[in-house]
Amino acid sequence: MEKEKVFTLLVALSLICPSDCQDRRNVTAEPGQNVVLPCRAAGTKRLIAVEWSRSDLGSDYVLRYRDERLDEENQNPSFRTRVALLDGAVKEGNVSLVLKNLTADDSGAYECRVAQRGAGEANANMKLISTVYLDVAPPPPPGNRDESRNSGARNLHLGLIGVILIIVLIAVASVLVLT
Repeated sequence: MEKEKVFTLLVALSLICPSDCQDRRNVTAEPGQNVVLPCRAAGTKRLIAVEWSRSDLGSDYVLRYRDERLDEENQNPSFRTRVALLDGAVKEGNVSLVLKNLTADDSGAYECRVAQRGAGEANANMKLISTVYLDVAPPPPPGNRDESRNSGARNLHLGLIGVILIIVLIAVASVLVLT
């Protein structure tokens, strides 16, 4: 029965997102932090270009890399000095975006597109590889942290009480059955 449920779930997921579907991730950070938005080009084809964009920026992009260098033409000014690709990682296909000194305005959906060309291929089209949803929010006030810690301890105590009650009930049921 359990195997049937797992199989049904896998079939449903494959219908929602086929195997060539891009990667989707969520990243949460606080203002002022630096963050890495993950993206990896597939296969061993030669990397021609990388573009990181956000749909709310219009035709401006967050970062463009081509001809083995960053291209600042049409780059959104708010990202000019705050973005980079991981040092030395591009050659291995890692085109993750490093975004520095985050602000609340950096929240949004970032798309990573890559153009690759294999030996003997004439054209290289940009392909969406991943979408990363970045949420930049301040940390909760100190009082809320204590409350969540206390509620976690409270939940642990309630869980232990529940386990003890179950053990007692099993013991009582065993005694009743044996007598």
